[in-house]
Amino acid sequence: MTDRYAAAGVRLDAADAAKRRIAALVRTTRTPLALGEIGAFGGMVRVPSGYARPVLVLSGSTTPWVRTS
Repeated sequence: MTDRYAAAGVRLDAADAAKRRIAALVRTTRTPLALGEIGAFGGMVRVPSGYARPVLVLSGSTTPWVRTS
């Protein structure tokens, strides 16, 4: 499969390097409320106590490293 990607001009090594750089930047934005690891399709954040009906929506639908074949 890697040969097919390369033939199409896709550089998986460059994509992996970009993911590492993005993850390093994202780590700087994390707070103690963040749950889980960086790289998941969506995010999880603990809602602080005291909210009656919290709604928190996080989406990873534009995650650039989701690959399809």
